[in-house]
Amino acid sequence: MVGLVDSSEVRSQIIESIETTSQVDCGNDIDVRINEIAKTNFDQLSNENKSDKLEKRKISNIKVTLLGTGGPRPVKSRASSSILVSVGSDQPTHLLFDAGRGAGWQLAKAHLQSVDLDLIAFTHLHFDHIQATPDLLITRWYYSNGKKLPPPIVGPVGTHQFIEDILRAYKLDEQTRIAEENYNGEPIQSDLRKAALDKTLLLDFKKEGDHFFSKTIQGKSGHPEVEIDIKAYPIDHMTFEGINKSEWQCFGYKIIVTDLKTEEVKTIAISGDAVHSEKLDHLAKGADLLILNTIISSKELKKIGSDTIPNHVMTCSPQAGEVAKKAGVKKLVLTHISTQSIDTLLEDVSKNYPAENTIIGADLMEISL
Repeated sequence: MVGLVDSSEVRSQIIESIETTSQVDCGNDIDVRINEIAKTNFDQLSNENKSDKLEKRKISNIKVTLLGTGGPRPVKSRASSSILVSVGSDQPTHLLFDAGRGAGWQLAKAHLQSVDLDLIAFTHLHFDHIQATPDLLITRWYYSNGKKLPPPIVGPVGTHQFIEDILRAYKLDEQTRIAEENYNGEPIQSDLRKAALDKTLLLDFKKEGDHFFSKTIQGKSGHPEVEIDIKAYPIDHMTFEGINKSEWQCFGYKIIVTDLKTEEVKTIAISGDAVHSEKLDHLAKGADLLILNTIISSKELKKIGSDTIPNHVMTCSPQAGEVAKKAGVKKLVLTHISTQSIDTLLEDVSKNYPAENTIIGADLMEISL
């Protein structure tokens, strides 16, 4: 059970500064590569010659791209939280989980645009997980001349109000864009704000594991290739006194992909910001890939001299290995990293979970299942 504490205790405890390298691990079932842009950043940050591990590899029907792997504070080496899951070989379905600072720019670096997205799902409504939302929605609408309305947008209570508020703030932008296209003889017919609100689904589920998104993807032959199911799991984050639980909700997601030819099933669990609890255990259980937000290492915790962060905010690296071991996950990816102690992250995890099955996330890293 997660208790409640005064949030003022933790305000001054999280000091985020990042110098990062990446642990790239290529197992039999999961393939990791970094695209050319990420490779350049990676090489600048690493003193070791890792070129043999950074070569382009064959990408399977399920690919995870870590668009942003940092925390709330702006740093040059990491964008904020954003994870792209792409499924299918011919015309992939692109699922975006969180839209932190720089998500639109990172999509472009990954050779995609907001028009390619089929779903936007928020784990919670902290600014470092939603900041790029107006960029994604407006560019999708404007650069398709109003033809590409927003994809389904899902999130906790407050998501509908958030979408309404940000698009109201950009109302003058919308009006001037419409006037421009009318002048050019290519009028934009759609109402962006109404369309976005119509596509917003609040995750107000009665039990863990309720699913809200299902899709069958056709292969090149026109026959069904894979089936996607996404389930939402409530998790605990920011369990402080004075927070109204009916207004503050947080979710993790499990993406279940079934190959309709072989009946093989792959699962990806995305934790969001979560403390270690039974809720997180249920979400992570048996996942082929667990993407776990892990903010700092034992070195920072020792300096702070308090367990407030892992107990009430989110997992740190000493808990990450415990979560992965208990859940029996095949591969663990650490993200939402706000530490200088990258080596300590892996040391902490390896006390409970194999280091060779652990990946320290880097921006634009691609992981194939």
